[in-house]
Amino acid sequence: MAALYPSRLRSHLGVAVACGLALSFASAAPARSVIVRSTGPSADQLQPGRVLPDPLVLRLLAGDMVTVLDEQGTRELRGPATINETSKPAALPSAKVNWKSVLGARLRARAAGTRGKDEAPPLVPVPTAQQNLWLIDPRVAGTWCVTDLTVLGFWRADPKNSDALTLRADAQSATVEWLAGQPTIAWPDAVVPRNGARYTLALADGNPRTLALETVSQSTNLESLADQLADHGCYHQLGILVGS
Repeated sequence: MAALYPSRLRSHLGVAVACGLALSFASAAPARSVIVRSTGPSADQLQPGRVLPDPLVLRLLAGDMVTVLDEQGTRELRGPATINETSKPAALPSAKVNWKSVLGARLRARAAGTRGKDEAPPLVPVPTAQQNLWLIDPRVAGTWCVTDLTVLGFWRADPKNSDALTLRADAQSATVEWLAGQPTIAWPDAVVPRNGARYTLALADGNPRTLALETVSQSTNLESLADQLADHGCYHQLGILVGS
């Protein structure tokens, strides 16, 4: 069984804590920031892939260095600092990006181009506690985009009870015990993750789901990231990016 929270994975998954983040999202689907890199004493809480709300409220400790991706590209934040962008002047309505509308239009364009129909997969904002794009929710079947096949993990919304996750692909199979109180677990070593491969997974309820992996590159802005997620069919992750 794969070890839970190995050191390299822990820096990406971490344990969900408040860490001064404001976690209420406006219904207009605001542009949000995504952590690209993080080092320092808060790295376990500010793991790559974590989606931050807009406006950004963040407390960094001495030695923290966080690179975030937003509408304008990437920017580097260094601690010690308390970042509170709620006091920034409000953007003009015409300049405020409604990501739900933008991404919905892009999905419709892709649908028309690839299937000859003016219909798109549903873009459903994800208002759950899931804040990390690169953690796989085993309850959600379909395609999941990842940036690094060597650092993969699963996330669950309710960690109160123990569970078990079984993952299969061809002749490979593994069952990982999911202990009570643990929101994340590592991808099991016995099943090799491959780009484009399909896997069958099930929790203790025995309901099987099909999962496909697609690798994407690190993006230089939110528009590029959204394009990659849409191109590869990672619609649940688009929902996480848009929020509620």
